[in-house]
Order: sequence, then structure tokens, then C-alpha cells
Amino acid sequence: MKKLSFTKIILLVAMTLEAQTYYKLRYTWEKIENAIDAVKAVR
Repeated sequence: MKKLSFTKIILLVAMTLEAQTYYKLRYTWEKIENAIDAVKAVR
């Protein structure tokens, strides 16, 4: 029973970290695209 809870906690932490990483990557990509658009607009 205790081993099952431990596994659940590990899975939960892994899923949370994965979600945060995905969000940060998407956010960073959007910033990069905005910067590219700004450069194109200047030209």
C-alpha cells in the first residue's frame, strides 16, 4: 500500500514537471516568434 502511494507521488511530480516544461517551451517559442515578427516589421 505504501509503495503504491509512493509511485503515485512520483507520477504526479513527473506529470507536473512535464506540464511546466511544456508551458515554458511554448511561452518561449511565442516570444521568439514575436521577436521575429518585430524584426520583419522594421524591415
